[in-house]
Amino acid sequence: MSDKQWLQEKTSEYLRQTVPSSRILQSLRLVVPSDGEMYESTLGFLSDCGLMISRGNSRRYVGQMTGFDGVVVLFQRAADITSKVEEGSADIGIVGLDRFDEYNLDDGDAFMILDNLNYSSCDLVIAVPEGWIDVTEMNDLADLAVDFRDKGRELRVATKYPRLTSKFFFDLGIYYFTIVQSSGSLEGAPIMGFADVIVDISATGTTLRENQLKTLSDGTMLKSQACLIGNRTSLGASKMKLDLTRIIIGSIKTYLESNGYSTNCLLQIEQSE
Repeated sequence: MSDKQWLQEKTSEYLRQTVPSSRILQSLRLVVPSDGEMYESTLGFLSDCGLMISRGNSRRYVGQMTGFDGVVVLFQRAADITSKVEEGSADIGIVGLDRFDEYNLDDGDAFMILDNLNYSSCDLVIAVPEGWIDVTEMNDLADLAVDFRDKGRELRVATKYPRLTSKFFFDLGIYYFTIVQSSGSLEGAPIMGFADVIVDISATGTTLRENQLKTLSDGTMLKSQACLIGNRTSLGASKMKLDLTRIIIGSIKTYLESNGYSTNCLLQIEQSE
């Protein structure tokens, strides 16, 4: 039996099952971004994979996957998706790699299933004012941090990624800095005066340039894209959830491979006894 035939057979099997949508805890819970660019691109990607999502309207936070009675779709802020999967409020989720690396716990339940869905690509970068002519790489920024320290203050770094930023700086021997956390737009932070540099995601660099910022030659902290994550415990505790997850993975991989892409599947879970 081919993979496509197996997928169709398994899909038909679950179509015959009746799992009421109100019984969310017994369904496979897929969490996706609720708004923004990644919301549109995620629903478009899943549709291309043959996995249609029905939401009703933009104010609803629960939807369905068409043709899968056993799947409930949850809509959450992109920043909250990793934690929802980590705590077990969702079984699987689609999120940016940047968000996953920032929020996942080292010994937690959330783990990577498919590491590259080949959309929503961006870089997590360090950007400094264009006027800092002598600052072009991380060594220059390290020297500047020491100069600031000698003058009685620390380099202020505005970011939504304090964990990744601190690790990146520490690994390069940069210790004299202060994280300025912000949930809003960061590009204006240096001009407004509440930070010296920023660490943020950038797809084209246009917004940075429009705000008189430049990236450092070796200041790309992470190359990110959409990925599929899961909760190890909740998937291992339910054969239905695990099998449905494998069906979804099969649909995604079929689509990616048919378009010349590849992704690394890290699902290695067996059902708990």
